[in-house]
Amino acid sequence: VSYNEFCDALLDEDFPAGMLKTKPPVQPHHDPDYTERAKYKVLERDETAAVRKAVRAMGDIVAKRQGMLTRLIREFGHITHEGYASIPQIHQVLKQCGQSMELEDIQRAVLHLLPEADLERVPYVEFLKAVQTGFHDVPGQR
Repeated sequence: VSYNEFCDALLDEDFPAGMLKTKPPVQPHHDPDYTERAKYKVLERDETAAVRKAVRAMGDIVAKRQGMLTRLIREFGHITHEGYASIPQIHQVLKQCGQSMELEDIQRAVLHLLPEADLERVPYVEFLKAVQTGFHDVPGQR
């Protein structure tokens, strides 16, 4: 049941042009796909919450700590000579700086902030800049 169908079934029109119309009766039949759609929506909301939590945690590491951005870039320079790093390398750099995040959370944050990025070749400077600039875009827990 969509939002519009729900509102049409229960609420009156805001500005009717003529006489008030009688509403059709609510269909009492059971939709067999409803349980699957509801389960999918629950999983989708859980994943959205996990993405927000991961991006917020990464932002806490980079944006709230003085000099952490420079320290992370220096650690990346020790690990790779390229401008790219893989997810396990990002995890290793965070560990070396005294921060811990799960690999899945790092992957969620990368895919949220750089959707077109290859997980084996993440441009880490762009990623860290995106974390820092997007820190205030993700609200905290309510």
